Amino acid sequence: MSGAGSGKEATSAGATAAAAQRRIKARPKWYFGIRSRSAPKEVMAEIHRALSNLSMKWKIINAYHLRAKYEYAEGFEVKIELQLYLLDSEHYLGLQ
Repeated sequence: MSGAGSGKEATSAGATAAAAQRRIKARPKWYFGIRSRSAPKEVMAEIHRALSNLSMKWKIINAYHLRAKYEYAEGFEVKIELQLYLLDSEHYLGLQ
């Protein structure tokens, strides 16, 4: 009788392990950037304010995509590209 019970437990443990592995695969990937629930225009307006406060220059590619640069007094510059896109039904992600 103990053999029949062990097989059932092993099957249950295997099913649990398989379910756990599926959950691990379903976890979201890592995202680098600004995650927001705000409206896209509000996010971009805040980004423009921040760039302006830092005295950065930028070029607008489209309403949700821009390239910016900061010029140091020593003559070198740092360039970044920002793009806002829909991450899921509730979140937007920006910074590329």
